[in-house]
Amino acid sequence: MASEETRSEAVASRLPRKKWRRIIGWTLATPPIIIALICLFLAYEIYASNRLMAQHSRFPIMAQPAPPQSILVFSPHCDDETLGAAGLIQRARKQGCDVHVTFFTNGDGFRIGVSQEFAEINVQPADFVRYGYLRQRETRTALKVLGVADDNITFLGYPDRGLMPMWTDSWLPANVYKSPYTQCDHCPYNDAATPNAAYCGLSVLKDVEAQMERIQPSDIYVTHPNDDHPDHAAASVFVRAALEHLRSTGRPWAKRARLHYFLVHRGDWPVPQGLHEDASLPPPAQLVDTGTKWEQMPLSRHEIQRKYAAIKRYKSQTELTGRFLYSFVRKNELFGDVDAEIGRSIPTIPVDHERLTVDAKSWTGISPVALDPAADSVPRMMRAGADIVRMFAAKQGQDLFVRADMSGGILKGGQYRIVVRPMLASLTAPRPTTVTLTAGTDNKVLRVDGIPNATASWQDNTVLFRIPWDALGIPNGAAGDLYLQADTKLADVQVDRTGFRAVPLNATVMASADRGR
Repeated sequence: MASEETRSEAVASRLPRKKWRRIIGWTLATPPIIIALICLFLAYEIYASNRLMAQHSRFPIMAQPAPPQSILVFSPHCDDETLGAAGLIQRARKQGCDVHVTFFTNGDGFRIGVSQEFAEINVQPADFVRYGYLRQRETRTALKVLGVADDNITFLGYPDRGLMPMWTDSWLPANVYKSPYTQCDHCPYNDAATPNAAYCGLSVLKDVEAQMERIQPSDIYVTHPNDDHPDHAAASVFVRAALEHLRSTGRPWAKRARLHYFLVHRGDWPVPQGLHEDASLPPPAQLVDTGTKWEQMPLSRHEIQRKYAAIKRYKSQTELTGRFLYSFVRKNELFGDVDAEIGRSIPTIPVDHERLTVDAKSWTGISPVALDPAADSVPRMMRAGADIVRMFAAKQGQDLFVRADMSGGILKGGQYRIVVRPMLASLTAPRPTTVTLTAGTDNKVLRVDGIPNATASWQDNTVLFRIPWDALGIPNGAAGDLYLQADTKLADVQVDRTGFRAVPLNATVMASADRGR
């Protein structure tokens, strides 16, 4: 009897413990579940907007390629040209147009692909180079399907995932970039346009310029500056900078050449993913009203099938990312014109006018130099205070003012950075200037480390940087462009990044004397 009572008391004592364990367990599990549900809901919102765009969007039909047009496509990696422009390439070849394709990199930095291709766990630097040669072979077979001869294919051999660092940091041969994959700081490919080329921005620019000068195309295609992949975003500015330099030297063909952009990576796009040959390909919904004039090229059934066949030639890629790659086999291709929308020069504000400040009212009458998609990824939707929507620039007195607006209020601890990259008419371009603000609790004016007399401030959803003009290293009266980029981080994790946008320096515009205050 006593033992039964003891057992009953033990059972009774365990019941509250189990109850409290369940309560504690649910308490700990509930926040992650709620966060996961919110993320799923936000992801669905992005997906739904892109799906709606795909079902109901209508964009102008682009002019068809025809002789005597000549086309030069710049591809960041081996396969981007086929994803973005396979229909255009084969249409142009069928019409008798000359088509050349130049590759910035051989896509040799794909560690998982290298490991699978060579069945190795401990991948060595030489394996990445072997993989680069493999991707070159796949490229030749893919472009043969589209009608492009081997003689019209050029590989520059620059490092995969290294184009943006070379654009922003490793510009001169004295400061080369070293690939973390191949461990090379000079081109290791013997069939590159410039064998043993230094891994630096100036080498890239000269190679791109040499390809343009050799081919003298009427139309140039490259990835969009708002592409999420850093190599793609950098490719767009290298191509634009090279073309603008050739125009500045008086090349007649360069002045007539037209620059077009295609998109490969941007959030949850294209939708739906997978092979959907009868679906249309519109731009991401959030990228429609941000300064790009989009046009579409409808594809015939035969062109769609040939595009699919060309993508399949990239076997090393389709085995791992086939669902994404086949998403571009649609009934149209998409191309955009960016420069037509952002070609305004930096306005010069008279010193006797109201001083530019972080208060948006002081910028009345000044148009943004760049618009950026908002709420196009879950992290950006959840951190609206780090989601960039607009960027402004103006010169007043001896200072450059750069302003960036967020979708929501500035976040405490958020890191807000502006990169200013001058590209002058000469190739001896000054180094980039980078300024960073870490927002605190007070919207006071802060000094910027490393740049004398530079300041940063924030208010509501706006950050403002003031940079002395002489700190940029731009001689008075210099012609060229000022490339501007903004990015944001939280706890050193990037939330948003604009593409570099070029603002001309060679025709500064005086702001209206009766500008609103």
